Formats: sequence, structure tokens, C-alpha cells
Amino acid sequence: MGLTIHYKMRFKGSKEELAKALERVRQKCLDLPFEEVGEVETTEITQTMIDDWNETQQSGNFPNYTADDWKKIDAFREKWDVDTWTMIQATKDGNDKAKENVRFLVCPGEGSETCELSFFKTRRAQYFRCSGFCKTQYATHFVRCHLALVKMIDACKEEGIDVYDVDDEGNYYETRDLQKLAESLNKSTGVIKSVGSLLRDNFPGYIIMSNIDECENYMKVNKKDKKDSQE
Repeated sequence: MGLTIHYKMRFKGSKEELAKALERVRQKCLDLPFEEVGEVETTEITQTMIDDWNETQQSGNFPNYTADDWKKIDAFREKWDVDTWTMIQATKDGNDKAKENVRFLVCPGEGSETCELSFFKTRRAQYFRCSGFCKTQYATHFVRCHLALVKMIDACKEEGIDVYDVDDEGNYYETRDLQKLAESLNKSTGVIKSVGSLLRDNFPGYIIMSNIDECENYMKVNKKDKKDSQE
């Protein structure tokens, strides 16, 4: 639970053209208040890699890997020089065809999820496609992180990437209104707290913990903040 930005994008062009577009997006991200901005990386995901990954996965179930499962995963990553999330994304639709992948990630800030722009294309596909999400609800600096992600999505559009679906649970992407974001955040925080209280009341004797216990975000918008958000 918690405010999250979901996005879907596509790009019609070559792997090289997409890498250049993402590099331009990355350069703009370097001017945004992200905690960390990764490098643009390209990977050729072959059928041999996919077969090896599927064999590695037979005894494991992400994210509930055992210690032995993680050893196999680490061996796979070292062998192919590719991260686990990329392989999960590449095979999540059950399509075992070889794919091209172009990606980079940003870390908005402490408490926020990492956001990865990871584009995949099978050899016969017309577009590179990307779908992902980033939860900002528990970011230590919520407003800074949430707005930076919106600006990153704007940068993708500016650089020729087709952003065809964005679902901002904070209602900021569509409105650019800080008051709407504040209302959404405060409502979300209240709901999460009430669920936690309900669980504690109904399960006495159990220790029930949530991220909301460490970062209880609320927003208050004054007139100047609202004016600045519209400029």
C-alpha cells in the first residue's frame, strides 16, 4: 500500500537510437534531486540465457528465495553479467524469445523505491516497451522524490519516447497541483494507519509493523507553494 506512480512507454527505433534517447533523459535526471542516477546499459538477452534462467528458477520462487536459491542466482548473474530484475522482467509474460534490453535506473531518495526504465523488444516486435512503477509513499523527502519522478517522465516525452499511460496515485502528474498531491497523500497515509490499527486490535499479542511506522508522511500546502507549482 502507498502512493505509487505507474507508467507504460514505448519506442519505435533501433537499440542504438533508444540508448541515445535514454542517455539524454539521464543527463536531465542528473540535474534533478535524485539520490543516484545509474548508467544507460544495453543487454542482448539470448534464448540460451533464458533457458539457463528458467532452469535456475525451477527450485526458487522470487522473492521467497532460500539461501541455496540465492547462490544459484548469484552464479547466474556472474556468468551472464545481468541483474535478476532484468531477467524477471524479460520473462514475466512467458515469452521465451530472445530480447534486446536498454535500461537505466534512478534512486529518488531514502525511503522511496528505486525506479527503473527498462525497455524490452523481441526480434519481431515493432516497439521497445517499458512498464514499471515506483512507490514514493515512504520517501523521507516525499515531495522532492515524487516531483522528480514526474519530471523524469516528462523528460522521456521530450526525448521522443511515447509515454502512453501514466497512473499517478498522487494525482499530480495529470493536474500539476500540489494541493491534489497533498490530499492524495494525506488520505493514503490515513488509510494505511487505520489498516494497521485494525490489525493490531484484531490480533493482540502479535507484533505488527509497517513502513508507515518509520515514515508517516503528511503534506500541507500554502498559497505560495500552490502558485509555484503552476509556474
